Amino acid sequence: MTALQGSTILRAYDSHGLEDLLAVMRRNRARLSRDPDSRAFREELQRELSKSLDRLGDLRGTLDADETEAERQVYELYELPNSHRAMVDAEFDRH
Repeated sequence: MTALQGSTILRAYDSHGLEDLLAVMRRNRARLSRDPDSRAFREELQRELSKSLDRLGDLRGTLDADETEAERQVYELYELPNSHRAMVDAEFDRH
């Protein structure tokens, strides 16, 4: 099975807007069982996209908090003084 034309956009859907996703669907219209130009399809896609982006936002927030806590624990483990922590944070562009 060959990939859809524009599948890289679909895989990175969270970085693209609804219109970009619909454009990919339109280019692949012959391979879809639904009409990407129909109002019902557009509304359903918008609802599902919004729900998915909300879930991703929640997960990213949790991941960021977990990464921050892991970094703190590593600093504690190695007993890095604040001056060294600042150097590490600056090196890896952390705030």
